Amino acid sequence: MNAESIVGATLSKLAREGKFKPKTAQKALAELGLNVDGVDPARA
Repeated sequence: MNAESIVGATLSKLAREGKFKPKTAQKALAELGLNVDGVDPARA
């Protein structure tokens, strides 16, 4: 677990709850270098 993953999980949750724009969250995740198209290992 690293800081980028924690931020990514937080942005993802906020976007799912409608508290953050999904497109903005996707852009931020990409800027953090997180794979937005991959399978979530916690749900695999």
